[in-house]
Amino acid sequence: GLRSLRRHKWGLSMRLADFIDQNIDAIVDSAEGFARTLEPAARHLDAVVLRDHMPTILQAVALDLRSP
Repeated sequence: GLRSLRRHKWGLSMRLADFIDQNIDAIVDSAEGFARTLEPAARHLDAVVLRDHMPTILQAVALDLRSP
């Protein structure tokens, strides 16, 4: 029923939050690689600029997923 669906969705959110926390460096690496493909916008951006806010955003997403 609806109650078990809510528990399932909550469990999925928690697992996704854990995955983000445990793999944040790899996710940021992949996001930087993807951002480099966005030509011409990324042509002159260095790694520092491309990675600038990604860890903070991912941490905020994980925290939000853990919130009821």
